[in-house]
Amino acid sequence: MLVPVRVTPTNWTPDASIQLVDGRMTTISQLAHGKNLVLHFFYTRCNGTCPTTTENLKKIVKMMPGRFKTDSVILSISLDPERDSLSDIKGFSAAHTLPKEWQLGKVLREDLDILLNTVGFNAEKADKKTKAIAHASEVVFGNQRSGRWRTANPQWSAPATVKQNFEITFDGMAYKNPRNPGIRLNTSLRRPFQKT
Repeated sequence: MLVPVRVTPTNWTPDASIQLVDGRMTTISQLAHGKNLVLHFFYTRCNGTCPTTTENLKKIVKMMPGRFKTDSVILSISLDPERDSLSDIKGFSAAHTLPKEWQLGKVLREDLDILLNTVGFNAEKADKKTKAIAHASEVVFGNQRSGRWRTANPQWSAPATVKQNFEITFDGMAYKNPRNPGIRLNTSLRRPFQKT
Protein backbone atom coordinates (compact mmCIF):
# COMPACT_ATOMS: atom_id res chain seq x y z
CA MET A 1 0.00 0.00 0.00
CA LEU A 2 1.59 3.26 -1.12
CA VAL A 3 -0.31 6.52 -1.37
CA PRO A 4 0.83 10.13 -1.37
CA VAL A 5 -0.01 11.85 1.90
CA ARG A 6 -0.33 15.20 0.16
CA VAL A 7 1.55 17.47 -2.23
CA THR A 8 4.02 19.34 -0.07
CA PRO A 9 6.64 22.05 -0.53
CA THR A 10 10.21 20.80 -0.49
CA ASN A 11 10.90 22.36 2.91
CA TRP A 12 7.93 20.66 4.63
CA THR A 13 8.34 18.11 7.42
CA PRO A 14 5.60 16.91 9.78
CA ASP A 15 6.63 18.69 12.97
CA ALA A 16 6.17 18.81 16.74
CA SER A 17 8.29 19.28 19.83
CA ILE A 18 9.40 15.87 21.10
CA GLN A 19 11.10 14.45 24.17
CA LEU A 20 13.41 11.58 23.27
CA VAL A 21 14.06 8.59 25.55
CA ASP A 22 17.35 10.12 26.70
CA GLY A 23 15.34 13.10 28.03
CA ARG A 24 16.55 15.49 25.32
CA MET A 25 13.99 17.97 23.95
CA THR A 26 14.03 18.67 20.21
CA THR A 27 11.66 18.87 17.25
CA ILE A 28 10.91 16.41 14.48
CA SER A 29 12.11 18.91 11.88
CA GLN A 30 15.45 19.33 13.68
CA LEU A 31 15.95 15.54 13.81
CA ALA A 32 15.01 15.16 10.15
CA HIS A 33 16.84 18.22 8.80
CA GLY A 34 18.63 17.19 5.60
CA LYS A 35 17.70 13.53 6.13
CA ASN A 36 15.08 11.00 5.12
CA LEU A 37 12.44 10.52 7.80
CA VAL A 38 10.46 7.40 8.64
CA LEU A 39 7.76 8.33 11.15
CA HIS A 40 6.23 5.42 13.08
CA PHE A 41 3.47 5.62 15.71
CA PHE A 42 3.12 3.06 18.50
CA TYR A 43 2.36 2.70 22.18
CA THR A 44 4.08 0.44 24.69
CA ARG A 45 0.98 -1.41 25.97
CA CYS A 46 -0.19 -2.32 22.47
CA ASN A 47 -0.95 -6.03 22.01
CA GLY A 48 -2.17 -5.61 18.44
CA THR A 49 -0.42 -4.01 15.49
CA CYS A 50 2.50 -2.24 17.20
CA PRO A 51 4.76 -5.26 17.89
CA THR A 52 4.29 -6.66 14.37
CA THR A 53 4.68 -3.31 12.64
CA THR A 54 7.82 -2.56 14.67
CA GLU A 55 9.41 -5.95 13.92
CA ASN A 56 8.61 -5.68 10.20
CA LEU A 57 9.95 -2.13 10.06
CA LYS A 58 13.13 -3.39 11.72
CA LYS A 59 13.48 -6.03 8.94
CA ILE A 60 12.96 -3.36 6.26
CA VAL A 61 15.61 -1.10 7.83
CA LYS A 62 18.11 -4.01 7.78
CA MET A 63 17.39 -4.50 4.06
CA MET A 64 18.11 -0.86 3.20
CA PRO A 65 21.48 0.09 1.67
CA GLY A 66 24.30 1.10 4.03
CA ARG A 67 23.89 4.82 3.38
CA PHE A 68 20.34 4.61 4.79
CA LYS A 69 21.81 4.59 8.32
CA THR A 70 23.64 7.87 7.79
CA ASP A 71 21.05 9.54 5.54
CA SER A 72 17.90 8.69 7.49
CA VAL A 73 16.10 9.00 10.80
CA ILE A 74 13.62 6.41 12.05
CA LEU A 75 11.42 8.04 14.67
CA SER A 76 8.83 6.19 16.75
CA ILE A 77 6.35 8.38 18.64
CA SER A 78 4.07 7.16 21.42
CA LEU A 79 0.33 7.40 20.81
CA ASP A 80 -0.16 7.23 24.59
CA PRO A 81 1.82 10.17 26.02
CA GLU A 82 -0.22 10.24 29.23
CA ARG A 83 0.62 6.64 30.21
CA ASP A 84 3.89 5.92 28.38
CA SER A 85 6.81 7.12 30.49
CA LEU A 86 10.27 7.52 28.98
CA SER A 87 11.33 4.34 30.81
CA ASP A 88 8.33 2.48 29.29
CA ILE A 89 9.43 3.64 25.84
CA LYS A 90 13.04 2.68 26.57
CA GLY A 91 11.78 -0.77 27.63
CA PHE A 92 9.84 -1.10 24.35
CA SER A 93 13.03 -0.30 22.45
CA ALA A 94 15.01 -2.89 24.44
CA ALA A 95 12.30 -5.55 24.05
CA HIS A 96 12.44 -5.12 20.26
CA THR A 97 16.24 -4.72 20.20
CA LEU A 98 15.97 -1.56 18.13
CA PRO A 99 19.27 -0.17 16.84
CA LYS A 100 20.76 2.80 18.70
CA GLU A 101 20.16 5.16 15.75
CA TRP A 102 16.39 4.45 15.95
CA GLN A 103 14.91 7.41 17.84
CA LEU A 104 11.91 7.03 20.16
CA GLY A 105 10.01 9.59 22.18
CA LYS A 106 6.77 11.28 23.04
CA VAL A 107 5.00 14.57 22.43
CA LEU A 108 2.33 16.42 24.36
CA ARG A 109 -1.25 15.27 23.66
CA GLU A 110 -2.27 18.51 21.91
CA ASP A 111 0.83 18.34 19.70
CA LEU A 112 0.17 14.65 18.97
CA ASP A 113 -3.39 15.42 17.84
CA ILE A 114 -2.13 18.16 15.50
CA LEU A 115 0.66 15.93 14.18
CA LEU A 116 -1.71 13.03 13.46
CA ASN A 117 -4.11 15.38 11.70
CA THR A 118 -1.24 16.85 9.66
CA VAL A 119 -0.16 13.44 8.34
CA GLY A 120 -3.73 12.23 7.91
CA PHE A 121 -3.74 9.54 10.61
CA ASN A 122 -6.34 8.82 13.24
CA ALA A 123 -5.77 7.38 16.70
CA GLU A 124 -8.52 7.15 19.29
CA LYS A 125 -7.83 7.88 22.94
CA ALA A 126 -7.43 4.78 25.11
CA ASP A 127 -10.64 2.78 25.55
CA LYS A 128 -11.84 3.10 29.15
CA LYS A 129 -12.37 -0.66 29.58
CA THR A 130 -9.63 -2.30 27.52
CA LYS A 131 -7.11 0.62 27.57
CA ALA A 132 -6.48 -0.18 23.88
CA ILE A 133 -5.96 2.57 21.30
CA ALA A 134 -7.44 2.05 17.84
CA HIS A 135 -4.91 3.38 15.33
CA ALA A 136 -3.44 2.96 11.86
CA SER A 137 -0.33 0.82 11.46
CA GLU A 138 1.10 2.82 8.54
CA VAL A 139 4.36 4.72 8.62
CA VAL A 140 4.92 8.14 7.00
CA PHE A 141 8.16 8.62 5.09
CA GLY A 142 9.80 11.21 2.90
CA ASN A 143 12.23 14.10 2.95
CA GLN A 144 12.46 17.84 2.56
CA ARG A 145 14.71 17.64 -0.51
CA SER A 146 12.13 16.00 -2.74
CA GLY A 147 8.98 17.20 -1.01
CA ARG A 148 7.58 13.67 -1.44
CA TRP A 149 5.79 12.19 1.59
CA ARG A 150 4.04 8.85 1.44
CA THR A 151 2.62 6.15 3.67
CA ALA A 152 3.09 2.39 3.69
CA ASN A 153 1.86 -0.37 5.95
CA PRO A 154 4.76 -2.54 7.18
CA GLN A 155 2.33 -4.84 8.96
CA TRP A 156 0.57 -6.02 5.80
CA SER A 157 3.00 -5.23 2.95
CA ALA A 158 5.92 -7.43 1.93
CA PRO A 159 9.16 -5.99 3.41
CA ALA A 160 10.81 -5.93 -0.04
CA THR A 161 7.92 -3.83 -1.40
CA VAL A 162 8.14 -1.28 1.42
CA LYS A 163 11.95 -1.14 1.00
CA GLN A 164 11.50 -0.39 -2.70
CA ASN A 165 8.93 2.31 -1.89
CA PHE A 166 11.35 3.89 0.59
CA GLU A 167 14.06 3.99 -2.09
CA ILE A 168 11.77 5.49 -4.74
CA THR A 169 10.56 8.16 -2.33
CA PHE A 170 13.98 9.01 -0.88
CA ASP A 171 16.02 8.85 -4.07
CA GLY A 172 13.32 9.99 -6.46
CA MET A 173 14.38 10.17 -10.07
CA ALA A 174 17.82 8.73 -9.29
CA TYR A 175 16.11 5.40 -8.59
CA LYS A 176 16.95 2.75 -11.16
CA ASN A 177 14.03 0.98 -12.79
CA PRO A 178 14.14 -2.61 -11.41
CA ARG A 179 12.48 -4.02 -14.56
CA ASN A 180 15.09 -2.41 -16.77
CA PRO A 181 18.14 -1.51 -14.60
CA GLY A 182 19.84 0.50 -17.33
CA ILE A 183 16.98 3.00 -17.51
CA ARG A 184 16.50 5.74 -14.95
CA LEU A 185 13.09 7.22 -14.32
CA ASN A 186 13.01 10.69 -15.81
CA THR A 187 10.25 13.29 -15.69
CA SER A 188 11.68 15.11 -18.71
CA LEU A 189 10.30 12.30 -20.88
CA ARG A 190 6.76 13.50 -20.19
CA ARG A 191 5.23 15.45 -23.05
CA PRO A 192 3.26 18.61 -22.33
CA PHE A 193 -0.49 18.45 -22.86
CA GLN A 194 -1.45 19.63 -26.32
CA LYS A 195 -4.93 20.64 -27.44
CA THR A 196 -6.21 18.76 -30.47
